[in-house]
Amino acid sequence: MKRISILIGVVLLLNVNLFSQGNQQTRRIFEVHGQSVYLSTVGMRLIDSQTAAGDCYNNNEDYYVTFYDTDCSYPNRLTTIVDELDIHPSDTLYIYDGPDTTYPLLFKGNNSNASSVLYDDIYSSDNVLTVRIKTDAADTAKGFSLNIICKKICQEMVMSWDTVFYKFSGGEAVERKVTFDFEVKEVTDSMTNAFLRMDTTWFHAFDICFGDTMGVALNVEFPENDMYYHQDENLVYYSWYFGDEDSASGVMLNEVRHKYAITKGYTLYVQTMDNNGCKSRQFLSARVRIANSPIRSVNNFPSVCYNSNSATNDSVMLNDSIILIEPMGFVADASSEFNTRVFIPDGPLCSDRCYYSSVFFTNFPTGQKVNTAEDICSICINMEHEYMGDISITLICPEGNRAVLKYKEEEWTYPNTGEVEFPGGGGGGNFLGLPYGGMSHHTYNNGCDSLYNIPGVGWNYCWSYNDDYGFWNEAGNPNSNLNNAIYVNNNLVPVTHNFGNQLPPGYYINADAPGEQRFSTTDSSYKAQKMGFYKPSENFTSLIGCSLNGRWDIEICDLWSSDNGWVFSWELKFCNLDDENWDYIVGFDTIIWSERSEDIVLNRETWAVSVLDTIGTFFLDVTVVDSFGCVWDTTVSITSIWTPLTELGSDTVFCSDSRVLLDANDGYADQNNYSYNWKPTDDTTQCIWTDNEQFGATLYDVEVINTMGFDNKKCIGRDSILITINQMYNDTIFAEICGGEVFDSIGFYETESATITHYFSTVAGCDSIITLKLIVFPSYNDTIHASIRENEYYNKYGFMEAMEGIYTNQLTTINGCDSIVVLDLALKGFDDLFIPNVFTPHSDINNQFTIKHGRSISIKNVFIYNRSGELVFESEDNSIAWDGKYKGSYCKQEVYTYLVRYCNVNSPTEIKSKIGTVLLLY
Repeated sequence: MKRISILIGVVLLLNVNLFSQGNQQTRRIFEVHGQSVYLSTVGMRLIDSQTAAGDCYNNNEDYYVTFYDTDCSYPNRLTTIVDELDIHPSDTLYIYDGPDTTYPLLFKGNNSNASSVLYDDIYSSDNVLTVRIKTDAADTAKGFSLNIICKKICQEMVMSWDTVFYKFSGGEAVERKVTFDFEVKEVTDSMTNAFLRMDTTWFHAFDICFGDTMGVALNVEFPENDMYYHQDENLVYYSWYFGDEDSASGVMLNEVRHKYAITKGYTLYVQTMDNNGCKSRQFLSARVRIANSPIRSVNNFPSVCYNSNSATNDSVMLNDSIILIEPMGFVADASSEFNTRVFIPDGPLCSDRCYYSSVFFTNFPTGQKVNTAEDICSICINMEHEYMGDISITLICPEGNRAVLKYKEEEWTYPNTGEVEFPGGGGGGNFLGLPYGGMSHHTYNNGCDSLYNIPGVGWNYCWSYNDDYGFWNEAGNPNSNLNNAIYVNNNLVPVTHNFGNQLPPGYYINADAPGEQRFSTTDSSYKAQKMGFYKPSENFTSLIGCSLNGRWDIEICDLWSSDNGWVFSWELKFCNLDDENWDYIVGFDTIIWSERSEDIVLNRETWAVSVLDTIGTFFLDVTVVDSFGCVWDTTVSITSIWTPLTELGSDTVFCSDSRVLLDANDGYADQNNYSYNWKPTDDTTQCIWTDNEQFGATLYDVEVINTMGFDNKKCIGRDSILITINQMYNDTIFAEICGGEVFDSIGFYETESATITHYFSTVAGCDSIITLKLIVFPSYNDTIHASIRENEYYNKYGFMEAMEGIYTNQLTTINGCDSIVVLDLALKGFDDLFIPNVFTPHSDINNQFTIKHGRSISIKNVFIYNRSGELVFESEDNSIAWDGKYKGSYCKQEVYTYLVRYCNVNSPTEIKSKIGTVLLLY
């Protein structure tokens, strides 16, 4: 499929080619003044008297010339086509239907009244036309350009939309009425200002639903039928442009169907061509407005909990978080693009020195004009050309007003006045884009035929006079302001580009592929970022007053030989313009809610949704009917979830020899999604055992959670039970007393070491057992027999004595029992054997069992036994004292028996023994 803009551009290019036949002469009017010129089949281009490009015609001119063509026969007529017209209001251009100025006047015009005839045909009734230019002594202007040729004459065709159209949904055709609005416009004669008629301008709109196929029909009438030839409606050729990328054409195609892929507003165009090959002068257009669903978002309701023990059930509110319904709208883009690839011929060497391409606007209110230069947002051309100094680039509005984007002539300044001529012109040998072949472009350049010129790579070149854009400046900054902007012929970029090693098929090229080329080219614009724009050579004030609707042209004229290029697309964009009549909003008329089940309830006053006594997933249907009559529907659901009903039972009292199993099961069939949380134990299982060592009252609480639904809704059941544990005793009591004391407690009365068990019941009635293990530590009443030598002290067990005698001390044992120690102290000689009868290992003095003797005594062995007769210490002589330990541990406090074997040093074989006791005391 081709884009609409492509087809429009092709149609216009065909028209231009018709006006510019090969070998056609161009003559200035003063050169043929007063002559009768016979035209050949190629016709003639007649221009004003200016002698140099950019000059104006002269003052006080009165030139005329007559053209005739006796070979121009039906269905053709000698025709004048006004290509360019810039005549000062004080001067006039005349065209007469005959050999002199006495014949009927077909055209009389200048800049004040002739704008409507540009691109229109002026026919001669008898193949004779007279052209006259008459100027006064006042101001002049650029002049005119007329193409006079034998051309097929055309009769008018009037197109109109049928009052109904059809939309096809699901194969069914539904008749719909065309939506329209209108405004009344007074039409006057452009030369005489005489009132002609009142026109009603209709804004037609076909309103359809997204997904539907639209069927439209066109009516064609022939108000001039049989004036020159007969027009036949069965032979009319229709060209449809649907506003997206699709089009359709054919004979008798006055009815078409089309389905749009994207929801937006489209401008539908249609043009017709009759059986004489004449196209309709009007492009009939209508607006296609497509509605899409106003249902912006749909979510299911949050799940609700069903509790069979509750008198009321949960409910949720219907709001925008569940379903959001808003009117849909469309805002038209105030831009239009022509995006087909077209060759720029090498001007003077070819019949076509200028490239023309058009974009059409129809979506603005009738009569809306360009009010300021800033209303023209931007013009962007994607193109390539080898020699920028060849070309001029001009924007032309529907009324023919022109604004030059780039002059061909070099910029220069008048030395006397400083006035700048042709600002932003020239450019010399600078490249635009990447012409095929780069520096070798001439190898592939054959002037006028596109088949000898392979397209290169287009770069974007954009112009604007709006300071909202970023502009190139001399320093190479692409985001400068308009005041510092440069023109298109500056800012070169070195480029290395590989054009490939094979020539593309379809071109008549007798050369090798260029491969990699290096050259410089003019820097492009960053169209998407709105940066790197260029300042136009002329600002856009000349376009003020131009109609927004209509045909806007871009003109690229190649005025020097040898070089050419390609245009790939161009776009015109408007700013700050009121386009409300094209923007539209689709409201909605009706919203219908319906419940699929009686178990779901929608309160239409409060918009609360609830589920009756049941669980499951339930659905509500919603249907929205919009203002276009489109029906949109969807479904939302709500899920009701079971709330656990846990029963732990009644509060209970137990003795500590028992424990209870608590079960949170509620008997619900599906417990796959259950979880449990017990307090105070923090268990997470269905069942737990009570703690029989937690005496007293404990409140057990369980939270049972059922997590289900798309949103993991938590429905929670709770229960609690008070468990009281009375203590039951089964204990062993360990007690210690001193000899002579009594253990009198908990029913025991004991004086001897023993193990005794008592059985009884607590006040709470719990059977208990208590065992007493009693140890009775002794209280000592001992006599110590000791001897010392003269001038010695006895300093053990708290004694510090140096004289013979009986001494008494009261001591406390390690177990805290009071004891009495009597010291029987005697003096001894050097040959006596002195053996202590008490020592205290933990004290600072007398902390070892040490035997002392005179010089005549030799100790052979020392043996110490406990009460059980176990040997706890042994020494072969008296060199080692006993520290009170046995096998590394201190022995207990009691009386120990010693055996000492000794002899006299003078009689070593006569061994004597001495047995006695010693008290180990702590």
